[in-house]
Amino acid sequence: RSFSPRRATLVNLQYQGRLLDQALVLYFPQPHSFTGQDIVELHTHGSRAVLQDVMTVLERMEIHDTSNPSTIKLRYAEAGAVT
Repeated sequence: RSFSPRRATLVNLQYQGRLLDQALVLYFPQPHSFTGQDIVELHTHGSRAVLQDVMTVLERMEIHDTSNPSTIKLRYAEAGAVT
């Protein structure tokens, strides 16, 4: 599925045929993101169960970034988003 840049899209997050959550997805293509990289934001429901399920799937897929805040700030600075 393709997403329009900077536009919220309502999707069903599924993994192996199981519905994890209904969420908003926003796509920010490089270089027009805070980090200067392609970024996808997932806006899920706030329950611990949903967040745990989504994070577990992202870890299995090895596509999430668990950078510490200082690494993220460095990426912002490298992209010129902060001074």
